[in-house]
Parts: sequence; structure tokens; C-alpha cells
Amino acid sequence: MRKVRFGLVGCGSISLEHAWSISVLEDAELVAVMDIKEKAARRIGERFKVDWHTDYNSLLNRNDIDAIAIATSSSLHAELGIKAAQMGKHVIVEKPLATTVEQANSLIEECKKRKVKLAAIFQERFSESSQQLKKAADEGRFGTRVLGSAYIKWYRLQKYYDASDG
Repeated sequence: MRKVRFGLVGCGSISLEHAWSISVLEDAELVAVMDIKEKAARRIGERFKVDWHTDYNSLLNRNDIDAIAIATSSSLHAELGIKAAQMGKHVIVEKPLATTVEQANSLIEECKKRKVKLAAIFQERFSESSQQLKKAADEGRFGTRVLGSAYIKWYRLQKYYDASDG
């Protein structure tokens, strides 16, 4: 089986996790990274020994990329994902999928239309507390489930997003 070749968009705070995760998978390969900040793109590109871009279209136009991992500001997720799907690229989006239901639905529909895969990253489902909660639910410790809902505040100050060297 051929490796899935990735382009990573967004070289800020979380990009190291994405780049590392892709690079350690047997069936994946990080091919290139992109950020509008040249310093950030160059830093991640050089660290992982891959090409780097500052223009999204130049990344999307590459024939050696099968999938785009989007790790940008949340407000750009749907727009960038839709463009990737239109170019026939599979899309993996850092949470949230989009900032509105309408944007999320547009992204989902575009991926269906183009027959590309779409995934959102929700890594907390693998955290110990989430796993304990799932186990308790599976064991019936909450009785018969009819509806589940959670509201978790994940607020971060702007300095969190500005923390990259780019």
C-alpha cells in the first residue's frame, strides 16, 4: 500500500504535533508545509526536511500531496478544507470543523461531492478521563442513555495562538 502524502497548513503552535504525528506513521508521509508567515513555514519545513510554502494554492497544486491537514485559526478551517476538496485532496481538520453549522455543512457536502475523505481531530477522546467516562457508560453505570451532551470550555488567550516563532 502506498503512503498517504500530506501537506500541513498552519505552522503555529500545534503544527509540531501534526508534523510529528504524520512523520511517525508507517503509512503516511509529510511532503510539505504551508503558512502565510514565511518564518513559521521555513522553521517547520526545515525541521522535518520537507518543502515549505507561503501560498496555499501552490501547496494545493502539488500532485505529490493526497491529503491536507489543516491546523490554522478556526475561522479558516471550512474555507481551506473546501478548497482542498475541490482540488481532490482528502481533508483532516483540527477542531472545530468550522465556526458555524452552515460552514461545516458546506465543507461536508463539498467533500462528499468530490468523493474525498473528511476527518476532524478530537484527540481528547483518547484521554484517560474520556476513556473512563466511556467505560462507565458502556458498563451501564448511568442507566439507560437517551441523550448525551457536554459543554467544555477550551478558551485560550491570543498569546497561545501567537506563541509560534513565525
